[in-house]
Amino acid sequence: MYASHTQPFCPARLELCINSYIGIAILAALLRQSAEIQKVLAFDGIFEKLFAVVTREGGLEGPSVVADALQCVDTLLRFNPSNQVNFPEFSHMSSDRAGSELLS
Repeated sequence: MYASHTQPFCPARLELCINSYIGIAILAALLRQSAEIQKVLAFDGIFEKLFAVVTREGGLEGPSVVADALQCVDTLLRFNPSNQVNFPEFSHMSSDRAGSELLS
């Protein structure tokens, strides 16, 4: 049975999406569709979740899912002034820790 198009967005489903390779590709497509979706996800902690994928998968030397996750971050920031302004406040990681984890 197909899901109704009127179902509300569910953050729990987002967790499942981000924890799979195909899910990140689907997320990337979703992010390209709506600035409003980008804002909602940003306030729900998507940046931390995407950077966690990058870290878990081995940083910049990781598999293609790392590039996909970073592409999602780019999409969230590139043409979304609200996310650009609030990006420093979204992240709960210190810049020293984040930088060292991404480069390891």
